[in-house]
Amino acid sequence: MDRSHLKSDDKIDSAARTLAHLTDHFASYKQLAIKMRQSFSARQRGYFTPREDDQVRHLLISYWQSIKALFELIDEFTDDTKRIDQLESKCFVIAYAAAILLVDAGQFMVKEFGDNDIVRAKLNEPEPYFGIPTGVYDTVQMSLTDPSNAWQLHQVNQYFDAHKDQVLKACQDPRLKPVLQVIDLLGQCVRISLAKYGNERLKVRCRKIARESKRPFVGALARLQQFVAELIADIHTNPMHEPCLPRQVTSRLMQMLRPGDIMINRKEYAVTNYFLPGYWPHVALYLGDAESIQRLGLSEYKHVNSRLPYGEHQDVCGAGEPHRVLEAKKDGVQVRSLASVFHCDAVAVIRPILDERHITEAIDHGLLHDSKPYDFDFDFSRSNRLVCTEVVYRSYEGIGGIKFELKSRVGRLTLSAEDLLSMALNRKYFEPIAVYAPGYRKRLLTEQDVQQALRGTMADEN
Repeated sequence: MDRSHLKSDDKIDSAARTLAHLTDHFASYKQLAIKMRQSFSARQRGYFTPREDDQVRHLLISYWQSIKALFELIDEFTDDTKRIDQLESKCFVIAYAAAILLVDAGQFMVKEFGDNDIVRAKLNEPEPYFGIPTGVYDTVQMSLTDPSNAWQLHQVNQYFDAHKDQVLKACQDPRLKPVLQVIDLLGQCVRISLAKYGNERLKVRCRKIARESKRPFVGALARLQQFVAELIADIHTNPMHEPCLPRQVTSRLMQMLRPGDIMINRKEYAVTNYFLPGYWPHVALYLGDAESIQRLGLSEYKHVNSRLPYGEHQDVCGAGEPHRVLEAKKDGVQVRSLASVFHCDAVAVIRPILDERHITEAIDHGLLHDSKPYDFDFDFSRSNRLVCTEVVYRSYEGIGGIKFELKSRVGRLTLSAEDLLSMALNRKYFEPIAVYAPGYRKRLLTEQDVQQALRGTMADEN
């Protein structure tokens, strides 16, 4: 399937928002890390207090969630080289800026904690809830300073230097301002001395990539692809896999869905699955189709009936333009097409046990958070940034008597997608409606079949 139609100006706008959010997040993250390092006495003591332990663990979660978003950006904007010249330059600067932020974050972690064996040991501990294995911190940090990756970035720097005027001229779109600021302010972090990484075998390897590329632009993106591929080599991804539900499944779901339903999905072989808990990592709040949006009085809200991000008005995976969801992704909380949720391999639907008046009230609450940034810290104690499950939490908490039991994980109160499914399986404020999980059953399941299938997907987690 050709994904080039998704690389629209709207997707570029989304990527620019993501980079702006991540730039701000890393600035706060660095300040917190420095403060923590200065206050910790664990090195002298030889161990962490429980509070210090939680702080370091949460720092690690925040770091992984952030770099995962950068992995995704580089992958998204280096997967197709069939572009017109102007869009080529925009794709390149986004992927390049994401690589710069990634390297800068890695170098910061090395600088702050590289010589602190106690902290490094803690950062290398596994975190089963978020799917983080033992030693992953050292693995990624070593990869960021690997000679092969350094050489790939050197070649990308050469491309940028040789085509800088052309690239910047094509990127005068005001939306790209935060992207260009990353390159301008942090670009030196990827200017690594060749003397340090002067390995002739690596040069031969990179020359081979260059020979296979017919255009310098293609070679530059190929090297960025190679860079991120090396970083996530131990993560089982498949860049050729295109997640999409079968048409018969999406057709039935669109007949069944009601405003206020919670949609929970999974993409196979996706970076998005990593450093998130459980088989089911992501949720979205279904707003309705054009008729129900009008009936519920939601059309007055910003974006609900306006142009959608990601070019999602197109009929992707069988989801037509009138259907809307409220969803938090790495670019923030946005009203999107149902196609955004259907772009997956498995999906489950649960429904609040409420009347329409309360459903409307809940959606009203949810839409108040439209356009807020994504929360890479997973901190439910604040509402200025939200993760996907927090959209559901802040929409439904207190509506019709609904109360969520937030669970303390890694020193933070959290609500996972599988927590929501557990509530539905126990018919606590929600009920299960449908599930399609081809690894368990090859068709959309409803009614009494849903319970058994959902419990099967969650067997290893609960």
